Amino acid sequence: MKHKYEIAFSYASEQKALVKKLSDKLIKLGVSVFADYLEPERFWGSFLPEELRKVYYEESKIILIFLSREYRDKAYTSFEGRIAAEKSLKNEHFLIIKTDDVDLSWLNTAQGFIKWADYSVEQIANMLMKKLGKTVDNQTNSLFQIIQRRAVTTIEQINLFLNYTLLHYADKNSFSIELLNNDKISMRFSLIVKERTNSLFYQLFLVKYPLYKDSELYNGEFCITHDNEFVLYNYGFFRSIFSPTITYQNQEELVDAIASELIKCGESFYD
Repeated sequence: MKHKYEIAFSYASEQKALVKKLSDKLIKLGVSVFADYLEPERFWGSFLPEELRKVYYEESKIILIFLSREYRDKAYTSFEGRIAAEKSLKNEHFLIIKTDDVDLSWLNTAQGFIKWADYSVEQIANMLMKKLGKTVDNQTNSLFQIIQRRAVTTIEQINLFLNYTLLHYADKNSFSIELLNNDKISMRFSLIVKERTNSLFYQLFLVKYPLYKDSELYNGEFCITHDNEFVLYNYGFFRSIFSPTITYQNQEELVDAIASELIKCGESFYD
């Protein structure tokens, strides 16, 4: 059965900040998630018990419960929890993260759980990826798609005032976008994924044409490790932002840095 959501968060409003940290991480890893703050219009004017059942029982692969004192004591979170218990009867998952040392009267005490305080957001996200059957390769391909979408959007914005021709080239492991002025290439951004032992590597290139003697050629190579760290290997890539020995743990900052360099290159056309 194809589910609309791979992970559906069930939580009390007091834990919203924690849920947002984890849901943001999962979204960046390419996981489809449900949290009520992401779709406020869904419940506006709806009959809540019916809509909640639809979300948690029918549309979600895994229900992720943030179990707290507030969760135990509130009516609608208890209702969501009972849906999760009912869902488990048809051999579908619900998982528990405890933020307080509490139990639910209807919950099987043998049900395994983890404590929020014992793990980092990255560790919990990686455990959920394994529960979903997603590998490091899936995570890497997800980042490939995120960078691709961000590059296209950024270069399209650059081109609003240039009105150049845009060309896209893409397949499973490579992507390139070019700005052409009078059929001559003015800028090229390329991203290539290469398989290496135990990991996938990215190669990125950003070039502005024509190439003059003092032109900067941005190029570099980095990989994502099994711990979801970003490790830069080659000197010279995005010199103003990166260091050749830095390890990055924040995917969003990496994508923002790439977009920033694209914008810098694009702004030079307006000079």
